[in-house]
Amino acid sequence: MGKGNLITRATLALASVRCIPEPIAAALSMLALSCAYYAAAIFGGRIIAPVDFIFYLNFFSADMPTGYAGPANALLTDPILKFIPWQYAARYALGQGQMPLWNPYIYAGAPLFANGESALLYPVQMLGYLLPLPWALNLSAVIHMSVAGLGMYVLTRALNLRRLGATLAAISFMLGGSLTVWRIYPLGMVYAWMPLVFLFSHRLISTGYWHYASLIGLTVATQILAGHHQTVFIELLAWGFFCVYRLREEWPKRGLWPTLWLLVPLGGGLFLGVLLAGVQLVPFYEWLQQGAEVQRRLQLAPTNWLEFLIELASLALLVLPNLYGNPSWGMPNSFFRSNFIEQTIYMGLVPLCLALMALIGSPPPTRRRVHFFAALGVGCLLLALHVPGFDLINRLPIFNLVATPRYRLVFSFCLAILAGFGLDQLVGLPTGSQRLSSLRRGTAVLALGAAVIPLSAFWVLRVQPPALMVWQRIHDNYASMLQAFSPSYGAMYIPAGFAAILVGVIILRQRVRIGGGTLGILLITLTVADLVIFGYSFTPIVPQTYLFPPTRTSRVIDQIQATGTTGRVLSLNDDLAPGTNIPYRFADIGGSEFPSLYYQQFALAMGGQMTGPARIKFPVYPSRLANLLGVRFVVSSVPQTVPTAARLHPVFHNDWVLIYENPDALPRARIVHTAEVYPDDQGALQRLRSDSFDLRDSVILNELPPFALQRPPTGRYSEATIVEDRPQLVRVVVHAAAAGLLVLADSYYPGWQATVDTRPVPVLRADHALRAVAVPAGTHEVVFRYQVNGLVIGVGLTALGLMLTMTGLVWGYYRCWLERRRGV
Repeated sequence: MGKGNLITRATLALASVRCIPEPIAAALSMLALSCAYYAAAIFGGRIIAPVDFIFYLNFFSADMPTGYAGPANALLTDPILKFIPWQYAARYALGQGQMPLWNPYIYAGAPLFANGESALLYPVQMLGYLLPLPWALNLSAVIHMSVAGLGMYVLTRALNLRRLGATLAAISFMLGGSLTVWRIYPLGMVYAWMPLVFLFSHRLISTGYWHYASLIGLTVATQILAGHHQTVFIELLAWGFFCVYRLREEWPKRGLWPTLWLLVPLGGGLFLGVLLAGVQLVPFYEWLQQGAEVQRRLQLAPTNWLEFLIELASLALLVLPNLYGNPSWGMPNSFFRSNFIEQTIYMGLVPLCLALMALIGSPPPTRRRVHFFAALGVGCLLLALHVPGFDLINRLPIFNLVATPRYRLVFSFCLAILAGFGLDQLVGLPTGSQRLSSLRRGTAVLALGAAVIPLSAFWVLRVQPPALMVWQRIHDNYASMLQAFSPSYGAMYIPAGFAAILVGVIILRQRVRIGGGTLGILLITLTVADLVIFGYSFTPIVPQTYLFPPTRTSRVIDQIQATGTTGRVLSLNDDLAPGTNIPYRFADIGGSEFPSLYYQQFALAMGGQMTGPARIKFPVYPSRLANLLGVRFVVSSVPQTVPTAARLHPVFHNDWVLIYENPDALPRARIVHTAEVYPDDQGALQRLRSDSFDLRDSVILNELPPFALQRPPTGRYSEATIVEDRPQLVRVVVHAAAAGLLVLADSYYPGWQATVDTRPVPVLRADHALRAVAVPAGTHEVVFRYQVNGLVIGVGLTALGLMLTMTGLVWGYYRCWLERRRGV
């Protein structure tokens, strides 16, 4: 029995048990479906994460598993460079009894909690802290799939869909392409909760019970804490249109003013969500101000006609999801100028056909709701495609900060709901219905198109290769394209096959006269099989031993550091990609995260490159400023990237990577007695790069120090020793021969406070992006502590939100109890 058929039977069996309340049966069904989908991980000791990617990096290649032929999906890099390593950093801080506020392992130190995407207070992630990391990652995937399916099922049932229609909508949503490609990202975690926000709002408007505002607030806060605020904004925008539509539906029943009065609890629910997430939103707001990403997005050029046409071409992915390639086929490069993850909108051939059928001929009782969800989905799709006219909305304030491809999420959400409406209509049609014949003919056209388009592409590739080679992308991917479009490569033609099967099922309905319930089960089974085949292999399920294991190269650095020779690591050419150092607790000067503006300018001045807006790497060793940051180890697979002038000593090499030790690295903490003041940042950076500036004995400030610096007497020297080093606390013992500055080669960021012998002192911005404090002559203890600015305010807002939410829930359910008791 196939996986798809097993899942469908289990789902419908649980849903049909009369003694179990329907919501509980639905929850058990969705959990069973999710566990069956990920059975290889849950019961096979494996992990749902693309961690096999690390063996593609030279630093790990010596330890690659036997038979390793490359990453199963080379497009899934963010989980390896950011999300999973951040969990290592958080767990390490928690193990030391500290809240994980600061990440000392990238960019010479960067905020961890405040960046939002780390999602440290997200309830699912907090639950995962109680488990080993592999189990936590598996639990997260299962929970989000289950929540997505259950939420969509209950929502569509509340919208008066029958069980079969609601089941199809739930399966299409939880297994559909949009959630599949984003499931292990914060974006996917936010998206999974979307149906519940709509559900509680629908309940509030239908019943008038205000306690649903508390449930709206809890769900919105959960989404915010999940870490992707752009997606929260997009979904709340769609939610706002839904609330307006539902209020318009209620108007004739309640009257104008009672209906408008419901805006108060709806707005209150949103307000509660913001209050509850205040502990995260306040630090996040400061983090945004410290970076350059907002300004970068504001300066993006409007979409031109060519880009619009390229976006328009992505609509073909509704029917042929693999038309431009699939990274899980071992083909990470797209055949067309597109991003597979950003542009995937495939929700299955059956749901697509049923959604179109619902849109074209809905009966009067459901027509308005069908038209609303169609308009909402298409409107968001037009924003994603940058359609002229609609694209003006993308340039409005706040809208211009959103990554527009994410509007496709709302389109997929609406398509799943429309598919449920379509199935409910289909099972009720008589066998001789003209609509049934129209569906058969339309599906046949889709099946024909899904087969003819890739076959035509294959013919053109075979017949006209010289003419096509002028296109660089085709030239680079010709062999992969020829393989993908070949008639013998069934994966490309699977949608055509399912469309053909759907045509056969419709013919059976018309001629054999199978019942509506049987028809519904067959279509749900087809949908499950279609979406499982499409998405199951997208996120690799690999052995748990792949999760950042100790390697031969990592042990070399550990052994050297154990002797007291400590310092930062610099990887060239992505041999140890920034972020993958975090599980080994190697501090790097690169990173895969939005950097602060000061550090970004500093890194670019020292030869770093921005590969995208959220990543800095170093193609060539920048010896001068690398010394300033205390780079002790250099990892490279290409000796030519290390200048011959650099005094680096090879300490290890194998067939993939070389490790050098840098004896010229400056200590992380040092005392200087001379300073130059440059209020102009560009002037300061230029001076830093000058060979005439003494990095060891002087420092550049952007303001005058609080007291005059003095040179030490001849023969006397100052020294600084780090005696305690934790993620957000650094304790330094200073022996200053004269008044000077303690320079700590860690990144400057608001929130870092310092004391000298328990006396608070200002933290100065040194060498453009580092920290310094003034110390008088003598022996002193200097302590740097990191406290998130606004955290106390955020905690206060969250506490207020919790109080209001609990009050609303208690009062609301007490009121319901009273009404039931009185028989109201």
